[in-house]
Amino acid sequence: MPVRQPRPRAERERRGGRAAHHPRAAGRRVDSPEFRLDGQPVAATRAGDAWQFTTGTGARRLVVGDGKRDLLALRLLPDTPADAPFNDWTIYHLMLADFANGDANNDRSGMRRWVHSGYSGGDLQGVLGKVDHLKALGVNAVWLSPLFASETSHGYDVMNYYRVGDAVSVPRDRESAMQLYQRTVEALHGAGIRVVLDLPLNHGSGSYERQAGDPKGLKPKATSAQQEAEKTWDSWNAGFRYWNFADAGTREFLLDASRYWLTEGKADGFRLDYVRGVPPDFWAEFYAAMKTTKPNALLFGEAWQDAAAPGPNADDIATYYAAVPGEGPQFDGLLDFPLQMVMTEVFARGTGDASDLEHWLQRTAAQYGECSTGRRPASRAGARLPASMTRAASPCPGTHSTSRSWSVCRQSCERARNCRRSRAAHACRCCRTIACLSCARRIRRVTCWSP
Repeated sequence: MPVRQPRPRAERERRGGRAAHHPRAAGRRVDSPEFRLDGQPVAATRAGDAWQFTTGTGARRLVVGDGKRDLLALRLLPDTPADAPFNDWTIYHLMLADFANGDANNDRSGMRRWVHSGYSGGDLQGVLGKVDHLKALGVNAVWLSPLFASETSHGYDVMNYYRVGDAVSVPRDRESAMQLYQRTVEALHGAGIRVVLDLPLNHGSGSYERQAGDPKGLKPKATSAQQEAEKTWDSWNAGFRYWNFADAGTREFLLDASRYWLTEGKADGFRLDYVRGVPPDFWAEFYAAMKTTKPNALLFGEAWQDAAAPGPNADDIATYYAAVPGEGPQFDGLLDFPLQMVMTEVFARGTGDASDLEHWLQRTAAQYGECSTGRRPASRAGARLPASMTRAASPCPGTHSTSRSWSVCRQSCERARNCRRSRAAHACRCCRTIACLSCARRIRRVTCWSP
């Protein structure tokens, strides 16, 4: 099998509105690369600008390193369902408040703090009425934004982990609210659609319901803001309390609330919010506890530094793929925000090409390593990649925390269309606008993503 010599690749990033270089797989030329097949060293001979070796029958994973670290990795055979039980999940991210308003009587109920200017009154009744629509999209899972009792439209300020929020259900009627949730889950399951709940465990609301929201009397404790992100949220008057993971009762409280939604709530998994704020040993404990409760539950996290370039973000994500010594794995997968940045440059802005994406996929495949559990979730709707490319991460063309790739593409096309210096142009295949080929941004090619 021939393998091309890893060549120098400049690193670039976008900051302050200026185009800079993306991170690439290899930052320098490696004169004597080392090769491993399924973890075993393999001898290779150089043939010009390539290296050749025999893979043998059944080899699954090739890793190229420099003797100090892994540089590139490539999966040689498709994953089996046993290796990657989540690869067939196509997940639709659904922001409850913005999706469909099925009951105008609950609009803004209980929302005493921040409400998005585009709030549209979305609720579980709206989801229930759109089950056929979701099925027609071809998705087989939905990721619901936080549906717990809260005082905002985003829902990340949880006031009670055991209660469905008034604004997305039946106001002031806890039993009816839970029944509506259960009908929604049953309808989705009946359509072959799994349910993933967005679960914020780093923080709750400063107005958390200490009695009704703590049915086992575990008396969870909180701390002041510790991380820079938390201090920033406090400066925004977000109204969060940050759970104290040094307290055993607090940890058991969060584990119990999570088990409740896998058992009573019949959820199929969790998207774990802001995993960087929670110690790794808790994530390992959480993983073991949830897999004991529901072995097939999907547990994927959000590790993201919004001001950082793809390289530092990937470095950070890699730490959450690593098993905690003596404890075990932390997640089935993580949202791949660095890949989203690279895909946006290649497909939405048109400032990169397919080789950028190829090198980035191989670089992060080496950096993230084999997922500790051997499991890798499929991508979200609109970003499906072959199993050999997805790694343990979930590619996301955009979330509520990032610019949507469709919006970025339209902005790029609009800038190009209005560029007076344009002497050549290329028609965008999706939105039918014109991309400039001669302006300072050097837009060479534009390919929109469908919204």
